[in-house]
Amino acid sequence: MNDRDLLDDIVEEAGRISSYAPAARWYGFGSYFRGQASFHHIDVLVVCPSHDDAVVLRRESEAVCSRWPLDLLIMTDDEVAETAFIQSQNCVMIHAGVPTDNLSLTETN
Repeated sequence: MNDRDLLDDIVEEAGRISSYAPAARWYGFGSYFRGQASFHHIDVLVVCPSHDDAVVLRRESEAVCSRWPLDLLIMTDDEVAETAFIQSQNCVMIHAGVPTDNLSLTETN
């Protein structure tokens, strides 16, 4: 598999896992996302509303983490706000979650 297949698989898994934590947002950062030709792993940040969501995300992401050299970091919205991690690491969104305020709309339809 090439690098593009790797990223496509990660994005596909993010979509699958979104059924368990729909508000989670997935970001890439680090050497792979800076376009460096050589990298040892892919850095991925998943941001979710709660610690309960983080537990679910960790459990559901085990398969993709075992297939790829993935360094997965899961943070809550509050943790990201406190650390400004997305800005400081120049994170790139790779999968957008459903905004929390829209979840009630999707659940009733």
